[in-house]
Amino acid sequence: MHVLQWHLPHILQPGNAGLFKSPGYGIHPDRTIDSYELIFVRSGTLELEEEGRIFRIHKGESLLLWPGKRHRGLNEYLSGLAFYWAHFKLDNPQLTGREITVEQHTRPQRPERILELYHRLLDEKEMASPDQPEAASMWIVMLLLETQRRDVTLPNANSTSALADKADHYITMRFDQGIHAGDVADALSCNRDYLARLYRAAYGCTISQSIHRRQLKKAAQLLRESILGIEEIATECGFNEVRYFRKLFAEQQGISARDYRKLHTRMHINRA
Repeated sequence: MHVLQWHLPHILQPGNAGLFKSPGYGIHPDRTIDSYELIFVRSGTLELEEEGRIFRIHKGESLLLWPGKRHRGLNEYLSGLAFYWAHFKLDNPQLTGREITVEQHTRPQRPERILELYHRLLDEKEMASPDQPEAASMWIVMLLLETQRRDVTLPNANSTSALADKADHYITMRFDQGIHAGDVADALSCNRDYLARLYRAAYGCTISQSIHRRQLKKAAQLLRESILGIEEIATECGFNEVRYFRKLFAEQQGISARDYRKLHTRMHINRA
């Protein structure tokens, strides 16, 4: 398996970047380029070959293509396929600092964070002066760091954690239905205070915080990718009061839901 290894600090030169949305025809070009290409599939499946190695990159997965290696598409683009891409090069100064390793084909732990970072990168490249690439370079570094992130926050698997896991599964399946901490305990037929203690011990947060995190994560995605109004998004994510949704979102993101959407309005779409 190929891995990318470099040291921080390390000079990184950003290249072109964009969001590809399939028109339902065409195929990824057969080519060899002189830069790395970092791909993240937002929807659908992308099938590529790099010098005999076949990759099927599904929704939520990332692929890093190597410079100087021929790659090509294996099948015509299907409708519904969309993926972000970013080109970059690494200079080779004296290697010092912490070494970073990025596997070639991965499923990042936080896909929503990957999407946000691509949006920030594309926004930076559109607004920044071409002779000041440092900011775009740092967004790519953050993308690489996020791509290599693994899930190391699994709950304790000891005896009492099974109930906490059931609670977390219940939250995952129903967070957008307007549930509260008491609803979770009632669904599992257990004492509310007891479940609250187990859940905090296993996951490091309260049940209410866990529900809100999932609601706000979905809200951020809808703000970036949909045309729904803010009141509609609040309802879609399980909030009964749009005012409360606005308050929680601003506290988490540091900006209002409206300003968050404005920050991510540029789509940077290419179809060729």
